[in-house]
Parts: sequence; C-alpha cells; structure tokens
Amino acid sequence: MVERLSGTDLAELALDVGPQPRVVGAVVELAPPRVTAEQVRALLADRVSGSRVLGRRAVRVPRGCGRPVWAPAVPDLDAHVRAASCDDGDRALLALAARAMIARLPRGRPLWRLVVADRPSGSTALIWVSHHAVADGPTTLHAVLEALGADEPAPVRAARWPVERGELARDARASRVRAVRRWRVGLGMLREAERDLRGASGPHAPATSFNRPSGPGMRFVVARAPLAEVRSGAAACGATVNDAVLCAVGRALGEELERRDEPRVDLVATVAATFRARHGAARPRNEVGGLLVPVPTDVRVHASSRLRAIADETRRRKELASPATPVVMAPVLRALATVGLVRRFFARQTMVNVAVTRLPGPGAVPPLCGREVRAIVPLSPIVGNVPVTAVALSTGDDLVVSLCVGDVLWPSSDALAAAVQDELATIGALAGNRRGSTLVG
Repeated sequence: MVERLSGTDLAELALDVGPQPRVVGAVVELAPPRVTAEQVRALLADRVSGSRVLGRRAVRVPRGCGRPVWAPAVPDLDAHVRAASCDDGDRALLALAARAMIARLPRGRPLWRLVVADRPSGSTALIWVSHHAVADGPTTLHAVLEALGADEPAPVRAARWPVERGELARDARASRVRAVRRWRVGLGMLREAERDLRGASGPHAPATSFNRPSGPGMRFVVARAPLAEVRSGAAACGATVNDAVLCAVGRALGEELERRDEPRVDLVATVAATFRARHGAARPRNEVGGLLVPVPTDVRVHASSRLRAIADETRRRKELASPATPVVMAPVLRALATVGLVRRFFARQTMVNVAVTRLPGPGAVPPLCGREVRAIVPLSPIVGNVPVTAVALSTGDDLVVSLCVGDVLWPSSDALAAAVQDELATIGALAGNRRGSTLVG
C-alpha cells in the first residue's frame, strides 16, 4: 500500500519558510507525582511505531514516481522526547512552550517533539509540537491522548516500506489515469471553490497599526471560562461557542484599537474549518479551510448585539463554504512557494486581521502517563502579518482560549487575554449565570 502526501500536506511543507513555523501544539499539565522523560519514552516505545500520526515520515521518491510518500518510521525517542525544567508560574510555562514551538522540526524524522518539563511543585507539563503537514489539530490531539493514555492504541494498517521503484511508478501512472478520468469531478471542484471564494470576497480587511510583518518570536497568554455558561449565553443569542470566541476576540482587539486611538472598524477573522467527509477513521486528516467572517469591535455596542451579528454572518459563510477550496488552493500556494513569493504573500496580505480556531476536545480527559490531567492549552503560531491567533479548546466544562501574539502586541498581551475572558463572562451572564472565572497567562 502506497500512501502519498496529499496536496494539503505538500502545501503545508512548502509554506514552512518562516519566520513562524507551520506547527500545532498543546501544553498538558499533569498532577503530581512528577513524570520523567524516561518514563514517557518507555510509555511511547511500544506505541508510536503503530501510530499513523507519530510513527511516519515524509520521503521523496525517484523522478517519475509521483508525489512523496508517508513511510513508517520508528522515532528516536531520545531525540523526540526531551527533558526540561520550568518554574511553577503559568508565564514561565507558556514561554517555554513558545521556545519549543519556534525550534525547527528536522525533515528527515517524524515531524513532532515532546518536551517533558518538571516543576518545583512536583507536577509535570508536557509540551507537544507537531508539523501541520502531519495532520490537523483535532486529529493530532486525538493521537497524542491515545499515545499517552492508559489504553493501548487501536492497531492500524501501516503503509509498507520500502516500496520498489517499479511499484511506485505503477501507482503514479494509475493515479494520473484516475485523475484524467475524473476530470468532471475536478471541474466541479473548481466551480465550487470559485463560488466559495466569490462568496467570501468583499472589502479588504481594514488596515491597522498592528497588522505588519511579524518576526520569529511569539508570546502566549491564556483565558478561561466555564463552557456550559458560555454555551448557554451564546444560545440565548442564537449563537454558538465558536461565535462567542469570535465575539470575545473582537472585543479584545477593539479595546486595542481604542488604546491606539484608531477607528472602531469591523475586522476580518479567518475561522478554521476542517472538512472530514472523504477519508476513513484510520487516515490522518489534514483538509483545513477557512471562513472569512467580519467581527465587530465597537465596545460601545452590547455583547449580545455583536454576538448576534457574528452568528448571522457565520451561518451565511458556512452555507457557502466548500471542501473543494483548500484542495484547489493548495497547488496555488505551493506554486508561490516554488518561486519564493509565499513569505511575501503572507507578509503583505490584506484579507485577514486575526485567525481563530476552536478544537472540540473530549468530554472527559483520561489520565495521561498515569496522572490526572489538570489542564490542556492548545497552541498555534501567528502567520505573516496577522498579529493574533486565538485557539479555543473545550474539554469537560472548561473552555480555554490561548492567544499567540507577535512582537507588535506583546505590551498589550495581558490586556488582550483579560478582555477575552471578561467578554466570555459577559456572554455567559446572558443566560443568567454569573459565576466568575480566573485569568492565567
């Protein structure tokens, strides 16, 4: 069985030209007693080789044999799992996570790393980082929880390797024949993508003083809220938790515009949408598109009104969105990378002000490495001239929103997190539930 990299996989690798890496990550905080890197390596030793996410690497093939393939690989756990020490404060942990995200992942190995950080209190933090080419965020999160959990991962049918050149060439020819025979499908996808992009078109994202090319650094801050309250408050306005997160990020950036004496304008957010219809459960998925959603920032307007406007717009955009769009756009972005223009494209784009993603987590997080999980914080870097990336993760009754900010917003990072948290509390109160929440970061 030959498993080729998809067009999206190849695009993610091609787009990894800096200054920010194309990775996803998470911080998992474990209760005492401390877990060592040696214990984690021992747990993973019999598991990663059977993982379709953790136990494979991208391999080039000879000319004429088609796209690169995913080949099984046994990771060098001494290199992939690293030990570190970290102070007990959340700020120190998030700074360590930022450094782990920035460090490049060697292309010749499976594209992931795990930092095991011991803390003076006796607890442990696991910092996970993997390349976006491996899989999308939800798929990767599931693979990590499965690999570090108590239950043995379900066996999967791994691709055979090595594969003879003749077999690769025959598979490549068969793929080309199938592509020619399915030209009507390809034409239909082009039409779907054209309708999707036309529906997303409109005025460019407004220019602000914080939309400028970012350097290689990043900083994370985190806000939390009770999930049930946010869901109930959003539902009272005909909205979802995703809409509530957009509303909260809009308020935070609206306050930043006020601090800078800039006009209160509707910003444009790209909202990640994962399309999952084509593959079976065993295949790592990586088909991620984006919805462009206007986000009001005028803090003089009540949260309920802003939330309703966002909900109406996201419903409209979801009706227009097509899974064909990321498939069609992938070769376009790869072409830009080939001619050396992709970095300039992202640094000068005028369509997006902020990126927002929500990952639905498990209702109950099982113990990992034999320890209770205290918290999971999702991580995603900024891209190009978009200075803020917000990632929300819901697990149990907790909603965690991490903000990754570029250097232009570092002085305001704590204020941004506080505004997001205050707005989520305000939305939760719309349903008559007024329990408070705690800020970390």
